[in-house]
Amino acid sequence: MNVPIRDYYIPRYNTIPDQYIILEVISKNAKGGVYKVFNTQKRVYSLLKEASDLSLVDFTNRDSVNRLINEREILVELEKEEFTPKVFNDFYIKNSYFVEFEFIIADKLSEYNMVSGSYDWFLTLIDYMEIINSKYNLSYRDLSFNNILIDNRNNIYIIDFEHALRKETQIEEKKLPLFGTPGFYETNLNLLNNQPEDIMGLVLLLYWSQNLDDFNVFSKMSFLEAMEYAMNFNSRRLDTLDKSDWLYHIYKKAFNYKYDTFSELKKDFIEVLK
Repeated sequence: MNVPIRDYYIPRYNTIPDQYIILEVISKNAKGGVYKVFNTQKRVYSLLKEASDLSLVDFTNRDSVNRLINEREILVELEKEEFTPKVFNDFYIKNSYFVEFEFIIADKLSEYNMVSGSYDWFLTLIDYMEIINSKYNLSYRDLSFNNILIDNRNNIYIIDFEHALRKETQIEEKKLPLFGTPGFYETNLNLLNNQPEDIMGLVLLLYWSQNLDDFNVFSKMSFLEAMEYAMNFNSRRLDTLDKSDWLYHIYKKAFNYKYDTFSELKKDFIEVLK
């Protein structure tokens, strides 16, 4: 695997730099961790995301470090769009790679009390996904309630781009599922035809927002249990649709891979809202 030239210039430490005060360990596991910190130099709260060397190697031989490096590059590129966290810093501690991100004060989409009653969030996400896919030629590939944030002004942010791919490199994964949030992506990529992966992610996000009781059941499962549940759901989802459901035609069209563009999905959704 080629090492990017930039990697040679990234600072390397033996311990966490003195400028960071760890306030909370948000998550910690074999692949790394996420920490809320106070940056005493910038005098701001921020998030440190850690990736451990050689952990969670995927189908294209990328490990957690490669994915976090990729996430940082993509977020720097998307920064001017203002719907993703800003990148402040990156460094190594021994063999672990860290990126410092802006700390966004916002709730997860699952905590948004209008998720199943107001749909501005969905229309906004369609626009954001079109920008990501069309303007930047990227696939986000990990839409879920946890990766969408809404602040107290109803601004929407997308986080966690570790599974995002540039479309020109996506061909190598074309026949393989990905490591992402179970239940929110197509597990058989051969079936997609011309439908962008993120359209399926959007429609599955919409589906679960209307079926929160079912979502709450499988969201409490272990990862392997949730994967099995999601694969079973994907294999029978067309059969479970209720034809009287006001979103039936959108679900059916997406689950049959008939959406070629995000604007087509947006047009259909606006029609059913009338």
